[in-house]
Amino acid sequence: MSFDIDKKNRSFSAEAFLIVMAFWIGSYAYYQIFLGYELKPLYSYLLIVFFTCFWVLTQRILTPARLEPRDQGLKNICVWICLYILWTSITYFYSSQSNIALQALIMALEASALMACFVILLNHPVRVAELSVVLAILALAGSAMCLWDFFKPTFSTVAGRGAGLYGNPTIAGEFIVLAMVGGFMLIPRRMRWIYILFCGLGILATFARAAWLSWGVAVVGLAFMGYTHSNRRLYWWMLLSISALIALLLVALFSGVTESIIKVLGLQQYMTIDTLNRLGIGEASLENFSAHARWDIAKFSLNKISEAPFFGHGIGYTNEWAAKVETHNMYLLQWVEGGIIQFALYIALLILIWNMASGIGRIMLVQFVLNSLFTHNNLEHPAILLLFAFMIGTRLTASDSTTQRQIDMHSTNNPLLRSTL
Repeated sequence: MSFDIDKKNRSFSAEAFLIVMAFWIGSYAYYQIFLGYELKPLYSYLLIVFFTCFWVLTQRILTPARLEPRDQGLKNICVWICLYILWTSITYFYSSQSNIALQALIMALEASALMACFVILLNHPVRVAELSVVLAILALAGSAMCLWDFFKPTFSTVAGRGAGLYGNPTIAGEFIVLAMVGGFMLIPRRMRWIYILFCGLGILATFARAAWLSWGVAVVGLAFMGYTHSNRRLYWWMLLSISALIALLLVALFSGVTESIIKVLGLQQYMTIDTLNRLGIGEASLENFSAHARWDIAKFSLNKISEAPFFGHGIGYTNEWAAKVETHNMYLLQWVEGGIIQFALYIALLILIWNMASGIGRIMLVQFVLNSLFTHNNLEHPAILLLFAFMIGTRLTASDSTTQRQIDMHSTNNPLLRSTL
């Protein structure tokens, strides 16, 4: 990922704040502090909003000559955020207007404000580069903590699945696999496959099948775009080795020897019925409660869409279902609650980011598109919103893949390395 560094237009206060908050938000430390000391996440959100507003005002008043450029892409995202706020507010008026609906509206407004702040703070290539460093560290640390949490359950809310500080294994897997890609270019070339495999082990420990699939998409995407290594012989050797490993795992699963392998490795004491089912293929993986429940919820959601296809049932509607379950699908959630208009808004966001992102950002977006089939939280969690802003920020990087493949992280002439170390 190549950056056109403009050192004359840097803001060290914004850089320092972004790095600190990226670690605070991206590691979910704020969530653990809330659980332990009841320090509400709202305080962190307000700090981000207040700092961004104060920083923008001081930039405009004190140093107007150094104002950062507002390209068409940034304007388009700002317009999208305004439209999203407008429509979600409208849906509240024909919702139940209960406390649940009001809370859902507040969360949507908070998320919109945070996303706008992150996009503004990442409107400079240096800060995008620095966030990439943070993402690489978070991916490695998160993977290590998930492995620890699997063998020594500490933070996870689900037995038999590692989660680290994220608490929820599904959230942990989703964020780590995306952070892995976001920080990929900061890893020395000879260490990149080791980096991918180590993160893969951490993601494996979460037993989040969507994250497993996303990891595979990341490996294929990075290899296809030529980011993994410039040495073609080593590149093909590593790609074939990983393919062979995946093939062996599939054979083991289909042949029914998985349980024997687990026993030989002494892992059965850490497994549960749920995690064993998640290692299944075909019927074995579809017979567990999670897969059945998601399928039933999807059918129920489609029925609700048919009842109000154009405007939906209003914000917070899925939180009020008697079964206390949600869609587990971003596309269904948008359509059920906000109708085809809100669904179109979400699709428009993905298209906007695709047109703006470059290289790494587009690989991450493909992961988001896939992940949206398995989660309904992509527009709620601050860490995920930060990744959305990072993808948008990659528009400031070189869009030519040939130029990006020529980056050597060991070179002292690399502007990315100089700007982040």
